[in-house]
Amino acid sequence: MLDKKISQSDLLLYAVLQAVGLVVSAGMIVFVDERTVFLGLSLLVFVVVLTILHLNHWLDWVAFVISILAYGYVQYSLQGLIMQLLLCTGIFAAALLISFILSRILHNRVAYYVNQYASNNVLIEELTLHDAIGLLKWKPFQQKLEEEFVRSRRTKKPVSVMMMRVFNYKKLVAEDHSERAEELMEATAQVCKNILRTLDVVSRYDQETLGMILPDTSDEEAKIAAARVVQGAAQQVNASVYAGIASFPNDAVSFEKIISRAQTALDFAVNSEKEMVSYAQMNVGKVKEKK
Repeated sequence: MLDKKISQSDLLLYAVLQAVGLVVSAGMIVFVDERTVFLGLSLLVFVVVLTILHLNHWLDWVAFVISILAYGYVQYSLQGLIMQLLLCTGIFAAALLISFILSRILHNRVAYYVNQYASNNVLIEELTLHDAIGLLKWKPFQQKLEEEFVRSRRTKKPVSVMMMRVFNYKKLVAEDHSERAEELMEATAQVCKNILRTLDVVSRYDQETLGMILPDTSDEEAKIAAARVVQGAAQQVNASVYAGIASFPNDAVSFEKIISRAQTALDFAVNSEKEMVSYAQMNVGKVKEKK
């Protein structure tokens, strides 16, 4: 893990070196020829800024070379003497080179620490399995579901997934009550955790939807659990919720499919204004329609 104090001290040291380099370079430019001080300092600042920003791999070097040529041309116009021209331009080039090198070093150190901090943030995000309201994040949830599928295939026991949408959430957000919407989502999630078993897993799929893994639970048992959760949410936190259920092995043979089919059942429940629908119920309805 990156130590912030060490990195800040390190960057401060390089910044001080950069400042000292600029002062030395500026002094050399002033010493060369007072008539070209403004031009020399302008070119120096131009190259230093481009080098620190490092907009393009070759742009720094192009600016460096062009600055030396421009300064040399002006010196040639003023001096007319080759030796004097070479001396002045050589000193300017040396001054520019000092700041150029220090600027590249500073840029590389800043880029290094930016990448380190970004990597650390990604690592922290991956290591933090739960979100701000204490629910398992969606990616670990999917990994857990995949593990349950492997276990269910081995033990020949079912596993069900319940997707539940808090219908009040979008209404509160639309009325500019985002904090209340989050409080309602947190309270609803807590109701789910209290009603379901300790081995069941609750996660947040999106802003208004929760996902739940119900190990060793058939389609009929999942419907009973869903009915209890819907009733509990309505009674305890006054939340209007809809639930969609899918089960393995009856409805899906992969963890990706079971989530998709539970979501399909949820969408059907919302559109038909039914509190709870299982994917199996949808298929039965379709068969009856065909008959």
